[in-house]
Amino acid sequence: MRKKRIFNGKRKRSQEALGLPEPPKLRKKILGILSLCFGAFMVFGFIVSVRKDPAKADLVSDLVGLGLFGLVPILNGVFMLQKYYRDRRRALEARERALKAEKEREIIQLAQQQKGRLTLTEIVAGTSLDMAEAEKILQEMATRGHVDIQVTDSGVIVYEFYEIARGDKDSTRGLLE
Repeated sequence: MRKKRIFNGKRKRSQEALGLPEPPKLRKKILGILSLCFGAFMVFGFIVSVRKDPAKADLVSDLVGLGLFGLVPILNGVFMLQKYYRDRRRALEARERALKAEKEREIIQLAQQQKGRLTLTEIVAGTSLDMAEAEKILQEMATRGHVDIQVTDSGVIVYEFYEIARGDKDSTRGLLE
């Protein structure tokens, strides 16, 4: 009976909870490399056999053999490796987006507790973020227009979340009114 490692199970459950795609299997990469190597070996064998005795070479059958057992496996290996790395890149990008969204969610939840006005120190103390991460995320949120950066008379930078601080949700009107 084969034991499953707990770490893999936990990682799989956490990826499913975040809605992340499954990272590509290493088996795909290995099969792609093996296919590529087999095709290269067959092309090399073809070249050696033709150079050894060009008079015995049957051009049609050699080209068919070269295509089927040399070029097709090489192309298959290239496409498998390309797909592996593309899927891997997409999985990493999705993971980064999910982690970034989770960090933003932490900041917004803290902003709700603090009535929409936070300093960088409060964010670092109230979340799992460090100073650099928090500042980068806040700058991005400010660039997108979700946060207003203000400076107090004493020089403290305060980040104000408009929607939370002002709470104007109840007094809304239609665009055409």
